[in-house]
Amino acid sequence: MNDNILTRQAFSIQSNKGVYALFLGSGISRSSGVLTGWDIVLDLITKYAATIAEDVNDKPHEWYVNKFGTEPDYSVLLEKLIATPVERMKLLKKYFENDSFANREVKPTKAHQYIAKLLKEKYIKVVVTTNFDRLLEKALLDEGINSYSITHSDDIKGMQPLVHIDHVIIKVNGDYLDSRFLNTKNELSDYPAPMRELLNEVFCNFGLITCGWSAQWDIGLVNTLKSINTFRYPYCFTYVGKCETELSDLAIIRKGEILQINDADTYFYTLYEKISALERVNAMNPMSKDIIVARAKKYAKDSSGLIELEELVENEVNKAYKKIDSNANYDRFLDKHTFVYFKEIHTEAITVLQPLLFTITRWAKEEHHDIILFAIRKLSTPPYQTGKHYSEETVQLHYLASTLLFYSIGISALVFKKYKLLDKLFKLKKPDNVVLKDYERLLIKNVNGCAIEHKKMNQLLGTNTYTPYIINALNNCC
Repeated sequence: MNDNILTRQAFSIQSNKGVYALFLGSGISRSSGVLTGWDIVLDLITKYAATIAEDVNDKPHEWYVNKFGTEPDYSVLLEKLIATPVERMKLLKKYFENDSFANREVKPTKAHQYIAKLLKEKYIKVVVTTNFDRLLEKALLDEGINSYSITHSDDIKGMQPLVHIDHVIIKVNGDYLDSRFLNTKNELSDYPAPMRELLNEVFCNFGLITCGWSAQWDIGLVNTLKSINTFRYPYCFTYVGKCETELSDLAIIRKGEILQINDADTYFYTLYEKISALERVNAMNPMSKDIIVARAKKYAKDSSGLIELEELVENEVNKAYKKIDSNANYDRFLDKHTFVYFKEIHTEAITVLQPLLFTITRWAKEEHHDIILFAIRKLSTPPYQTGKHYSEETVQLHYLASTLLFYSIGISALVFKKYKLLDKLFKLKKPDNVVLKDYERLLIKNVNGCAIEHKKMNQLLGTNTYTPYIINALNNCC
């Protein structure tokens, strides 16, 4: 395994969260207990021989060649044994589940486990797989995540844009518990239009790392990959042992790298460990505010930087939210000391986020609006917990950070004539609050400079100003 290529991959994935997709074939499940495609073929030959009262004598491949004068063909075997998709599902189901009779336990491999970690930590958002099994879904569940899978073209209707999805598993050939799955030559030669369009979007807009896939059998997928003429992010095609000609030819067409690996388990374990090591280094040397803002400007101006921009904002929003939420003890009486205490927490929490959002608003296109509004909604999420006491006056301080951001974005939108964004900002709804049943309230009722009565604010500050507190706060922050 070429460590230089692997290190470069780890660095690229860590520094560009969410821009790579994985493409997984049956080789990823080799050590899981799930039978390989060839093992299934041999078992089907044995079953077919039994139906015509013949014995393969533990040599099913040799028997088939002698009987028919040709190599075994999976599609032909299925046609000999079954007539309908439902029958096919029932026939193949046992190959993907535990079999106590055969002393075979099916469980996620180490590769599945580390892929699940990459998904959980949002290094990877999209997984395309030809596999019918549910091993990756099980590995995600072990990480505490309910998986979101596309198993048929019908599932694509109404799905969120890929850029807004935490993760998705696209099972191009279907799921073994769904009788609509595809696994004959004719079925795999092409895909329905919705699936082709979704695959085109993935292959055009994401980098791709393949593993456990030889490119020998999936004609429709190979043709789709060959038809893509964009080269936005790198492609890497991994293989074990001998690289098949179809895979190396595809790598040339896609201008991708070919990487020999020992096995999928070792590859994904090593990749994850390298990424984690880079994160530890970054934690000790975080990016400066100026660098973050400069990156945001670059991503906002470049139409291909949407995913990176979303990750950048989400990271800063989560940092700010964590700082604010960990100090959300609003059972105190609202006085000057309480106000100053929360003001310092909130202004410090958005030290980076405020200039970041101001800059993004300056360069924002309509596709960036949801990213900007996400920040306001997230920081406006009420801290209420059932059974916990809150002071109604003091809890209003929870909106200090989002109020400052609301005005910063609004002013930037006015200055740079982003009127559609401004309209959405004014119509933004307050996040759902189960306790208050306050589903439809406009957020602007909480995030405005007069949410705390002006006279009360002067008492808290020990001042006698004629302008709302927010004006002075913005002057100090911006």
